[in-house]
Amino acid sequence: MKTTTRAVACRRALLSYVLLILTLFSFGALQAQTLPVVGRVLWRVPFLNGNPTGAIAYAPSADLVFAGAQRGEIYVVRGTSGESIDTISIDTWRLTPDGIPLDNPCDLACSRDGRVIAVTVRNDDVSKVVVLEYPSKRILRDSLYISRLSNEYIIYRITVSPSGRYVTVPDAGTSQVSFNGMRLFDLEAGTSCIISNGSAVFGKVDFDDAERYMVFTTIGTVGSDPQEYRNCISLADLSTFPPTVRNLNDYGRGSISADGRYIMVSGAGIGTDPITSAPITLPRASVYERATDSLIWRVNGKSGSGAIDFVQHQWSKDARRLFIMLRSTKVPEDWVRRGVFYRVGDSLPYARPCDSCYYNGSYTYTNYGTVGNADLDVTFANAFVTGGLVAISMTPTTSVADIGTPDVPVVYPNPSTGEVRVRCSTSALVRGWGLATINGQDVARGTFAATDAQPTDGSYVVRIGTDVPTGVYFLTLYGEQGTALCTQKVVRQ
Repeated sequence: MKTTTRAVACRRALLSYVLLILTLFSFGALQAQTLPVVGRVLWRVPFLNGNPTGAIAYAPSADLVFAGAQRGEIYVVRGTSGESIDTISIDTWRLTPDGIPLDNPCDLACSRDGRVIAVTVRNDDVSKVVVLEYPSKRILRDSLYISRLSNEYIIYRITVSPSGRYVTVPDAGTSQVSFNGMRLFDLEAGTSCIISNGSAVFGKVDFDDAERYMVFTTIGTVGSDPQEYRNCISLADLSTFPPTVRNLNDYGRGSISADGRYIMVSGAGIGTDPITSAPITLPRASVYERATDSLIWRVNGKSGSGAIDFVQHQWSKDARRLFIMLRSTKVPEDWVRRGVFYRVGDSLPYARPCDSCYYNGSYTYTNYGTVGNADLDVTFANAFVTGGLVAISMTPTTSVADIGTPDVPVVYPNPSTGEVRVRCSTSALVRGWGLATINGQDVARGTFAATDAQPTDGSYVVRIGTDVPTGVYFLTLYGEQGTALCTQKVVRQ
């Protein structure tokens, strides 16, 4: 009997040792994990008349990107090519006839077809929300929301539903912007209602394609937890107006799949009194079945030392892919620089954006904002750090070069002393070129001689000139009528 007991004990000790070794091995493998990198630049449009404001929206069925710029303009470009389509000028908008112009479009949202655009415009003192019809640019609703708080535009988000029927805006509440409510406008019926305890603080709300459901954040509790959170997830049933609202029993930022079947959530629980009690609850990403609230998938993040994972996210509309930010120091360094991508069902990410992609989920801040398409394989960034508007592929590839292959550079020599060759992925005839600073200021322009256009290696010879100061610039090739065809970064040495 003693022998048997001793043998069992030995086997258990051996099993524990093996499990320990496997655990350490797995931990080491996790720490050494290197993810495939995504981030091939598809096109880039430098802003020539003002810096980006970060405001950006995408209309997939019309293939239009709307991007805000300082000095009262909204640029409209083709999503697949970056071709300039239109400019919406708002520099004459004011709160009162003799007021200061509201010439800074700081947030944008649009319908799927781009026919309805909502924009928050501001100056240093006030802001307001305006709804436009496009391409007529006729104002459909003016001053849906007016704020006199100087920092409110940074936090509040506006949303337009897929068909353009519904628009959500902040609604006046307390003096603390984080606790203000949300108003839902039905443009078709010409009515509106307050969403009880709704919040426009934690990102845009989300609709299914049929506009039967709307997911948003509220102030409330989760389960039996007595802590009140500022970002509980709620679901509004829009079959009635005002809609019927119920809580999901989770916290974070919410999205809903295009077919309305799944609710996707990501984020940490943010308590209503974080200064005194710091109730930051474990960050996580989850997928639920809407009809039953059944949990389909979950992956946990980490928090601590001021770094909270999953605070920003974007989901594909089929609920199969997720982009999140990882900020914890307890994950491999390779994962935390620009966030990671997960496939729903997996416990580990499968890719990360390149270090210069500036992809941050559906997030808008001063001079910085991004939005992705429904499949989450292309993102559009409107940011000071990119020098304007840029489209980036989020599909894993073997190279993150802007265009072409690694052995044939797109700009060469780079750095240059005054003459470069540029390859442009376009079938259009290139007529001229322009050089701009990273802030969008025009530096030089020129046209191509017959000997410059379409040489044997597919590039174009650009003679920048030796009088251009040393520095980093964006070089754009233009086609007929000044249409921007492609833009590349070049260093003048």
